Amino acid sequence: MESRTNYKKWAFRLLIYLLIVEAVSFYTVVNFFNDIENSDTFHLRVNILWNLSRVLFLLGSVLTILMLTKKENKNYQYYISLIGYPLFLIFSVVLPFL
Repeated sequence: MESRTNYKKWAFRLLIYLLIVEAVSFYTVVNFFNDIENSDTFHLRVNILWNLSRVLFLLGSVLTILMLTKKENKNYQYYISLIGYPLFLIFSVVLPFL
């Protein structure tokens, strides 16, 4: 019996979750100056969000690769995942070092 895992659906969902975590991380950093006396809490929150975003990125990338190797049907989830993860890699990893 063959497994019917829908890789493109989960890759798309993880990309959406990744964008939400990044938005929350951005909001936390922007509001740090309003609550500067709690720097330990700030560092803990940012560290948790950073680790969560990396896990979501790695899982989504693996699912995107599986999606490509299994040659799933193409729809908007397929194309957004296929374009979204490389763009996220460029914006979050490559651009900060330039």
